[in-house]
Amino acid sequence: MTFSHRQTRGIEAANANIIGSAATFWRTGVDMVKQRGPGALYVGIMPRLAYQVPSAVLCWWTIGAIERVMGQWAKEQRRQKALEVAPLAS
Repeated sequence: MTFSHRQTRGIEAANANIIGSAATFWRTGVDMVKQRGPGALYVGIMPRLAYQVPSAVLCWWTIGAIERVMGQWAKEQRRQKALEVAPLAS
């Protein structure tokens, strides 16, 4: 099992507060750039995107579908209320 550069610093970050954790995160990035150059920050980006993008698409598609269905339902509810109120006004 291989660990990411960040995972090897886990104990140090776990013992720190939020500021210490942020500092550890920053130092890790600086160390990675020093050792392997700026490209080290992008190692593994394609597999990560291949993993994350389909689930994000599914999530946002579901949200959009629910908005469309609920929008149609709300429009129908408003129309029905308008029909109920209209005879009383005359």
